[in-house]
Amino acid sequence: MDINMANEFPCFSFASEADKFLSMFKNNKDVVFQLRNRHIYKVKFMELISSGGLGIEEDGNFFVFLNDLLTEEEMANTLGHELGHTFHFDLSVIPPTVICELSEQNEKEIEKFCDRFSELWLEQVGKEDIVCRIKNERQLIF
Repeated sequence: MDINMANEFPCFSFASEADKFLSMFKNNKDVVFQLRNRHIYKVKFMELISSGGLGIEEDGNFFVFLNDLLTEEEMANTLGHELGHTFHFDLSVIPPTVICELSEQNEKEIEKFCDRFSELWLEQVGKEDIVCRIKNERQLIF
């Protein structure tokens, strides 16, 4: 798999960080370790009007909301998408600071970035494994 988010999304300085992340974990299928690397320590399942979301705890760590009404495959896509949103933050400080604010001008492109990141990440980590974990372990997944 040829990974180059920076070439696909040259307008985003954080795209190279996504490339580094994908390259660093190319041979590591430990999903929990990968999520923790991006400061995601909780995944919450609940009924939502959207597919999911990303939040920040008081301690500076992220949590992901997944819509419990979606299929497990859709939840896996959403998890990857929300993981992609963590690249908009500088994780070297607590709480993480925003590198790229979401705005009317860049929202569509940022969402495309997160969708593409999710696609690459799920291909690399094994989408079937994430779907299986969601099916079998819901509240114990992470």
